[in-house]
Amino acid sequence: MSIRGKINTKIRHNMQRKISNKKNTFKEKNLTYFKYLFFQYTFFGLFLIVFLNCSREKQISQEAYKKEQAGKKAEALYDYTRALEVNPDYAFANKRVGFILSESPESQDVAIHHLEIARRESETDMEVTMKLFDSYVLNREFAKLKKLRGELTVGLDLQTFQLLDDIYNCMLKKDEAKNTAKKIQISFEAQYAKLFYRSWAACYEIAEMPEKAEEIKSKYRNAD
Repeated sequence: MSIRGKINTKIRHNMQRKISNKKNTFKEKNLTYFKYLFFQYTFFGLFLIVFLNCSREKQISQEAYKKEQAGKKAEALYDYTRALEVNPDYAFANKRVGFILSESPESQDVAIHHLEIARRESETDMEVTMKLFDSYVLNREFAKLKKLRGELTVGLDLQTFQLLDDIYNCMLKKDEAKNTAKKIQISFEAQYAKLFYRSWAACYEIAEMPEKAEEIKSKYRNAD
């Protein structure tokens, strides 16, 4: 092969290599771009699913709460259950289910289950804590009640805390119930009393003070 031929061959090979390199670079750029798009759309899709689910459980619960306020508690309970099918840990729906079920002694166990989830997800909600205290007392869950009692110092005034402590001791030490019950002042407005008045009344009943028990029930039974 002549020198010119060799030069032409070398030039042709160099050009082919450059074209090949450009094609590979183009493929790599396209692949990187498509990977970027894939991850972007995947992330957006997951975000959308989570957002819609969160919105859905909240929307269902809001409608359920309207029914509950209107006195349609059976319908509300059904809708809260639907919300919990979307998100079993949703604090508000668990709270409302716990509140509704706690009204019946037969469903106290299930009420406690939902209230415990609600408190785990929203520890600062004192309404849940007070209702849980009440349910523990009525269900004789003394081990759980003892643990909860140690966590009640935050968020309560001293007088209300003392009242809850007296109720705890009244239920736990029945032989001292009458002396404990006599110490309780019935006149002051305790924080969240409407949520644990049944435990308060139960203390008086154990102490054989039915008039006091009925006075507490009458005062708070229909409280808003």
